[in-house]
Amino acid sequence: MENALPTSARILHTWKIDEARSTVDFSVAQSIGQMNCRFGIDAGCLKMSSPDFRDASMAFWVSTHSLDSGSRQRNAYLVSEQFLDAEQYPYMEFRNLSFRRAGALDYALEGLLTIRNLTRNVHFKIEQGWFSNAGERERRAGFKAVGRINRYLYGSRPDPWIDIGGVIVDKWATIFLHLEFTRQDG
Repeated sequence: MENALPTSARILHTWKIDEARSTVDFSVAQSIGQMNCRFGIDAGCLKMSSPDFRDASMAFWVSTHSLDSGSRQRNAYLVSEQFLDAEQYPYMEFRNLSFRRAGALDYALEGLLTIRNLTRNVHFKIEQGWFSNAGERERRAGFKAVGRINRYLYGSRPDPWIDIGGVIVDKWATIFLHLEFTRQDG
């Protein structure tokens, strides 16, 4: 993993993702309720020259082994070849293509999400963006965003036993991003 984002003479601010405060959550509807899981973020950065997110370049990497669904048995199944195939593909990756202002602190985020070495375009609605100065030496930025993906486009397939009356799992997964960054360049 390399934090190699496009650079230009205009980039004034570099922000490092706060791995301890940032997560990616997935939620999938199934016939017996909702299945939720959380991933930790291993690395990421944000670069921008504007005083807000509108020209930001961002990338982050998520370990597929960090999945936590609240059940060891379910975790093992979800990291198996059937879904994430974590042994073969240990990371998911996101790189943004654009941030567009959609309100005072709201943005539309478009980017490329790679899961199982399959890259697809995704859209997120950033529901809350913020900046804070936590003292003179620490500037923070963050946002919450929500989007949806068709998990079949990433190689996930239902089990054959579903066809004989098992649990029905929706092909759509909702993704929730909870991202916090700390400014690195003063």
